Amino acid sequence: MDEAPVPLVLARLADILRHVLDMRTRVLLSAEDGCPPCRCAPAALEAALTEMVRRVRDATPSHGTLLLGARSSEKPPRNAVIAPTAVSDRWVAISVGSDSAQSLDLDWRPVAPPHTDLALFARHWGAALSLQHAEREGLHLVLHLPCAGTATRERQEHARNHAHNG
Repeated sequence: MDEAPVPLVLARLADILRHVLDMRTRVLLSAEDGCPPCRCAPAALEAALTEMVRRVRDATPSHGTLLLGARSSEKPPRNAVIAPTAVSDRWVAISVGSDSAQSLDLDWRPVAPPHTDLALFARHWGAALSLQHAEREGLHLVLHLPCAGTATRERQEHARNHAHNG
């Protein structure tokens, strides 16, 4: 089973972004202590996060602060743009956001359209994708992935099918 160490993947991405983004753009990283790994291939997660960064930067003013974060989560929000295809007891919420107050005036629907590589990634790994915004906190595109080692619907159905056939 694939497992991605979320804080490590975010730290590598933050280092890359600090070298490639305009020097007037700050990159801040905040990963919860003990943030669990997620059920996903590390390279696939890095590609999805890079796409999230591109979408957030394209939709916000050219400078400011890019925020990368990760924390444990009980479940994805009900208002997710892309609903999860997995059922899990534990999730990791990984966010990419901008602190720009101007971003709240933009139309954010194109940030996470349903027929993109990001949407395909979410469906493949059972993830959810949501938008969260607040007046003082800017906007965040949040990817919710099942924690590594947690049972998901697919595994539970597989175990049930084998129990009946044995």
